[in-house]
Amino acid sequence: MGAVLGACAGLFGINEDDIDMGEEVNERLAVEELLQDAKGEGFPVEITVECVDLPDKDKFSKSDPFVTCHTENGDGLQLLGRTETIQNNLNPNFITAIMDNYSTSEDHILYFSAYHESDPGVKDENQQLLGKMSIELSKLIEASPQPVSTPLAHPKESSRRSGYLVLTAMRVSNVQEEIEMDISAEGLPRYGRTNPNSFVTICRVQKNRMIPVAKTTVCRSTTSPTWNRLQVKSYRLSCNNDDMTLQFQVHSYDPSGNHRYIGSMKTKVATLLSGVFKGYVLLNENKVGKPNYTNSGVLRVTNCQRTAPYGFLDYVKRGFEINCTLAIDMSLSNNKRKEPLHVVDPVDPKKRPNDYMKAIRAVCKVVGRYVVTN
Repeated sequence: MGAVLGACAGLFGINEDDIDMGEEVNERLAVEELLQDAKGEGFPVEITVECVDLPDKDKFSKSDPFVTCHTENGDGLQLLGRTETIQNNLNPNFITAIMDNYSTSEDHILYFSAYHESDPGVKDENQQLLGKMSIELSKLIEASPQPVSTPLAHPKESSRRSGYLVLTAMRVSNVQEEIEMDISAEGLPRYGRTNPNSFVTICRVQKNRMIPVAKTTVCRSTTSPTWNRLQVKSYRLSCNNDDMTLQFQVHSYDPSGNHRYIGSMKTKVATLLSGVFKGYVLLNENKVGKPNYTNSGVLRVTNCQRTAPYGFLDYVKRGFEINCTLAIDMSLSNNKRKEPLHVVDPVDPKKRPNDYMKAIRAVCKVVGRYVVTN
């Protein structure tokens, strides 16, 4: 079993030295994943996205980049995922990851495009293109947990530098499981007479790389902020390993994107879940050792717990009663179609149902089994 765990360690993002060979949970996890592969069922994959040295397309500051990912289907390209937009940054490290499913029996190509969001009201494909690239998902899996760096290319400006896209694939499990926590701070530094507009970014620390996985809201104009309760997918924080090290970075928000660094601290997922340590000293590495500097405040992480959101069958198993009620919106927009959605076939409506009838049948086929009849 030790050999099995060693072979699986890379895909799970776990250092082989960190694995306790005696733990039944690790053995069971490895066996279940191998059996899943053998059946050809595939497994979910998280792809984190980072850009390096993007071209500057903003006249007054820097590019506001985001990245889209498409995959092929029968009708062309289908959107798989999109990152958030990061303001004024030519080297963005995105929090929003791309989720895909990999099967050893069937590989597919991923098409990535980096854009500058010049107008938030415009569709993604009509934004200013920075560069494109494509790669087989299997290549990202083979390299995992190491990142894959690929140059971006502009189809109409081949001679221009377009930067690089850095992709890291991570096999995940327990996709629905979440970790919740409350985060607050005390004694954050002021800047002159101004209180900070602070927010927290949580990063996974993997092989000396910082991978951002979550961010709080901005708490404005206070040195003792309490942020909204944070909910993060468990696999994003721990990568199936509660010994994963996390770094909490605190910044003061700036609309230009040049956020002021306040300080950071490191801990492990297991420590957060244990609730043993609730106060962590924030340190700004650039100020440590300088006169009159002690720390940048204290960060508190409380009420940290792992939860599994209820699904449809969970409610049914616990006796939740369901009644199926249907309503159809006879929208006037249907009259603009050549074949309105609500028109019933006059010859044989059972054999040629309209779109409304198809949708009703599909819903009732599933929900109808659980409807309570008196």
